[in-house]
Amino acid sequence: MLFTLIPPTRTSVTPQVPRYRVYLPSLPRALRGFTVLQISDLHSQRFGPDGRALLQLVGELSFDLSALTGDLVNGKSWEYYDLPALELAEALVDRAPVYFVTGNHEWSSPDGELLPPRLAERGVRVLRNSAELLAVPRPGQPPRPSARPRSLQRPLPPRLPRLQPRSRPLPLPRPRKGAAAEVRLGIIGMDDITYFDENPACFSAALERALAEVASAEVRILLSHRPELFAVYRRHQIDLALSGHAHGGQIRLPHIGGLFAPGQGLLPPFDAGAFVEDSCCMIVNRGLGRSAFPWRINNPPEIALIELTDEHPRGADADSRGEAHAAARAHANAPERTGAYAHPDGATQAGESGARAHTGATQTAARTHATVLSAQGGGCDAV
Repeated sequence: MLFTLIPPTRTSVTPQVPRYRVYLPSLPRALRGFTVLQISDLHSQRFGPDGRALLQLVGELSFDLSALTGDLVNGKSWEYYDLPALELAEALVDRAPVYFVTGNHEWSSPDGELLPPRLAERGVRVLRNSAELLAVPRPGQPPRPSARPRSLQRPLPPRLPRLQPRSRPLPLPRPRKGAAAEVRLGIIGMDDITYFDENPACFSAALERALAEVASAEVRILLSHRPELFAVYRRHQIDLALSGHAHGGQIRLPHIGGLFAPGQGLLPPFDAGAFVEDSCCMIVNRGLGRSAFPWRINNPPEIALIELTDEHPRGADADSRGEAHAAARAHANAPERTGAYAHPDGATQAGESGARAHTGATQTAARTHATVLSAQGGGCDAV
C-alpha cells in the first residue's frame, strides 16, 4: 500500500521500525553491536485504542541507549499535552539510559519549560548544550553515564529557566581509571537552534564547547533536532548525528521523497533516512506525530534502531582501506557517492530521499569514515 493518511489525533497506525547498521572502521570492539533507539517528534501523539501501542512496541525491542531528539510536545498552548512523553520516558528509563534534547516546539510552547524538568524527575538525562561520557565495559552490558550533564555558563532565556540537577542524582558510578576493558562513548546533546536565535555560528560555538567535555571519547554521538545543520556536524567531526524535525517531508512522493520540511523548503535534501559525508553519518528520523500540517501522507510514523559495527560487508580488505561504495545514484552513469546502501542480506536502502541527497555531495572512498550498511524496513514509501 503506497498511500496512507495519518490522522492528527490518536491513531491505530503502528509505527515502523527501520534498522540501520552504521559502519565505523575505528569502532572499539566493546561497542560492536551497540544499539541506539531513536524516537523523535512525538508531538503528543498517542497510538492504539488505549494509547499504549507505542509503549508496547518499545517494550519488544532490544537496545543499549534511548535518544529522544526533540518535539515531544506541540508548541501551541492549547495543544500542549505532555502525558504521552512522560509515559514514554517511564517505559524507557528502566531499560537503558535515556537522553533528551529540545526541539523547536519545546521552545515555542509557553508551557514547554515544564517538560525538561518533568523528564529529569523520571530519570531522563536532559542535555542542554552539554555532554556525557559513557563507560562501556564489554559487549552486552548497558553503558553507565560517568557524570551528570553540565550546562553551559551562558544564561538561558527567562522563558526557560536553567535546569538544576537533582539533589540526589541516579547512582551512576564513574568509570574506573586505567580499566582497559572499558571504552568511552561521548553523548552530546544540543538545544534546538531556536535557543541560539537561529544563528548557526552561535550553535557551532556551543557545540565546540560541549565537545570539549568529552574530548577523551572514542566515539561521539550527537543528539540535535535539526538536520539542516549537517554541515556543522560534519565540520566538528561527529561520528553519528541523530536528528528529526523534517517529518519525512510530511507528504512523500514516490521516487522523489519528501515534499516540504521547515528550514529546508520544497524538496528538502535531508528529509528522512541516512546521510554520510566526510567523517559524519546522520540519521534523520521521520518522527511519530504532526504539527502545523495535520496530516502525514504516504509517510508512516517511525522509531529507529541504529546499530554500530566495525564489520564491512566487503571484508577485511575493504575495511582496512576504509572504502565505502553507495548504491544511491542519480542515474546509471552517475559517479559513486558515499551514502546509504543495501547490505548483501537484501535489506533495502534508507529511502528515496537519501538517494537524492547523496547525489549532491561527491566524496572519495578514502575520506569516508562512516557508512550505513543497511536500513531494514526503512523504505519510506512502504507501509
